[in-house]
Amino acid sequence: MNSPVVFVNLIKWLNEQIKAMKTNANPMMGKFFGQLYSFNESLKLFHWNDTGAGSYARHMATDEAIGTLRDLLDKLVEVTYSACGEVEIVIPETSVPPCLKEAIKSACALIEDNRSLFTESFIDSILDEYKEALHQLNYRITRLQ
Repeated sequence: MNSPVVFVNLIKWLNEQIKAMKTNANPMMGKFFGQLYSFNESLKLFHWNDTGAGSYARHMATDEAIGTLRDLLDKLVEVTYSACGEVEIVIPETSVPPCLKEAIKSACALIEDNRSLFTESFIDSILDEYKEALHQLNYRITRLQ
């Protein structure tokens, strides 16, 4: 006799948990994701505008990095939604970076500055992969002509 009441109470409890999940994310996560998205798009702007000596190597290196970084950001946002709830992402204005090496350095610092927003070790791993891809891009634009 009590099983329908128990079931209804379970559904209410689950709905409350889902509602709570949607509000658990730190607002700074959305700003961070927006900054990473903007960085990724700035790479594409650089990719389209690069000319001169070594531009073909940089063109190829940025093209590969853009795909990798977009996939990693997508993964990062999706698992954060799952672990922390919905995130309001704010994307800043994006422009061509005047110096690609400095932009890469700044993106690495951005990751380190925001790493503490996340408590899950698997999210830390994604941040490490993102940073690894940045270092690989830096190597390619520095060493490969």
